[in-house]
Amino acid sequence: EISKINETESIDIKTLNPASDFLIFELKPVKNRRYPDTTLLIKASAMEWETIDFQIEHIIEQLEGPQVFSEIVVITDRFKGPFLRQYTKPNHIEFENKLIILKDQGYIDKIVFAPLEKKVIEKLFKKWFGYTVEESHCQNQQHLYTTLYGFETCKSDYILQLDSDCIIARINRDVDYLEDMIEIFNKDKKAITVAFNIAKRETKEYHITISNM
Repeated sequence: EISKINETESIDIKTLNPASDFLIFELKPVKNRRYPDTTLLIKASAMEWETIDFQIEHIIEQLEGPQVFSEIVVITDRFKGPFLRQYTKPNHIEFENKLIILKDQGYIDKIVFAPLEKKVIEKLFKKWFGYTVEESHCQNQQHLYTTLYGFETCKSDYILQLDSDCIIARINRDVDYLEDMIEIFNKDKKAITVAFNIAKRETKEYHITISNM
């Protein structure tokens, strides 16, 4: 926050009028706004080994500031395929190395690998849906189990979960997307999840339609 502005004294050579060569801003730190305890959970797969580093950097640079997350977690697994909409071969070694570098650089706080043991998978699906399932992926290759396992590792009150290949266009940082999303839960006690808004030509607020049915 700017607390004081100073101008150096000088002269405009052409007009001999008073001028200023430099503006000196005196700043004071502003406390980060306190947000409800929220985890950013990024879901990724080894098929993204060539681009995972700048994908995650993009997401964090767009979603943080002034918003602050309690933790940033990448959830993945060591599934070898086939993948849904597969476009390349996975490279687990390069993929994991890039995640480690992102963690060392401070972009992410934790990397979680969902174990693929059948007993773990069965226990998790039984807890969430009441069914005995031993497969980590659905028939259409959606990795539902990995997502649920990621949820289980988060300790925050709220989880903002998205895929690592999401492209986010945040034009105005004065618009508090996170507060808007959390406010939905405050207004509607039956709300379980809130999706990102879709980019449009004009800004529109979130709205909910309450059915009498």
